[in-house]
Amino acid sequence: MTDLTPYLEDDHIRVFLAERERFNRKAKQILEILKDGDWHTNIELSKITIRYGARLYELRKAGLRIDKAYLGEGVWAYRLIR
Repeated sequence: MTDLTPYLEDDHIRVFLAERERFNRKAKQILEILKDGDWHTNIELSKITIRYGARLYELRKAGLRIDKAYLGEGVWAYRLIR
């Protein structure tokens, strides 16, 4: 693993690392909701983060299967497939 210590003086690197940690935290919060296997709407997920779609993408990229269904009028529902 690369040691980033010498680069932490750079504001851009520091901001990137802080943002990555925040993204990970938000993805974990969404996963906690989806773990029950029930359907959860985009309205519910957007209360955690407005970028819920990006966090869902990260979870899918990590190997999780997340199903989605269109409910109408701009409302989508998501659930974790076990």
